[in-house]
Amino acid sequence: MVRCSLLVAVLISFASLTLAQSSLHNKRHQAGNRIQKPVPPVTSESEKAEKSNNIQETPNSQTFPSQFPVVVNIYAGKQGEVKSESKQGQSNKELSSRPDWVAIFTGLLVLVTGGLGYLGWGQNQSTRTIERAYVKMSHSGWSLEPLREGEEVLVTMQVKNFGNTPATTTHYLLTYRLCPQCQQLPDEPDYSKGTVQSIEAFLVKDDFFTYSEAFSIPTEEMRSFAGPEPTAAFYLVGYVDYVDRFEIRHRAGYARRYDPVSEDLVFVTQPGYNYDRRRKKGEGNDWGKKHTPH
Repeated sequence: MVRCSLLVAVLISFASLTLAQSSLHNKRHQAGNRIQKPVPPVTSESEKAEKSNNIQETPNSQTFPSQFPVVVNIYAGKQGEVKSESKQGQSNKELSSRPDWVAIFTGLLVLVTGGLGYLGWGQNQSTRTIERAYVKMSHSGWSLEPLREGEEVLVTMQVKNFGNTPATTTHYLLTYRLCPQCQQLPDEPDYSKGTVQSIEAFLVKDDFFTYSEAFSIPTEEMRSFAGPEPTAAFYLVGYVDYVDRFEIRHRAGYARRYDPVSEDLVFVTQPGYNYDRRRKKGEGNDWGKKHTPH
């Protein structure tokens, strides 16, 4: 699509320049064809009468033979000059009043080229959004039975690329949080209790890897959310950092809440916990390294 847009821009530019050159050539041709007519000398009535009287009063008028050359001096009067200048000014005014097609086509060319450039940029951004990698975390195994027996709880997590192009994971984090019942989570996730783990995995489309995280939760805390009358809510939160093929760094958030009825982890709908966003400069531990997938 981008190549087609550039081809259309080139064709429009060529057509606009051709029309502008043709218009300029016609304007010059019309200006060159304007030939000023000769201005006859202007004499007053008194000068005409005086000349006729002089001719009549001369008794001995001489007749020159035909072999002598005849010299005629023609002088243009001031009135003729004024008329000629007024005609020339009028023709210049007509030329200036006509539309300047060169400027018009140049302006249209700039607008069309700018529009096609913006369209190409938008298509490029849209293609990146559609074709880039989307890496997500999800749990594939979870149970409270070992915790009831005083053992550690193992949570099996899966990290998968759901996008169309490869990605490289760099770090992940998983931790838990207890909140009083019916209390909303903070606007931003608190990952301070977790430990960032480094893992560099190259994932193509639909590729994934799994890992297990162990949690040792005190009995009192466990009873507060898993007992017969829960007073707190148990949340499992985390994220995975990855780099897509366009060398853009992303972070995908994960958050689930323990449901005492189904004894399973359910999706957290509060904004800011399950997300996929572009990382800020310096966010994460993989800056300064190149992880471009090929």
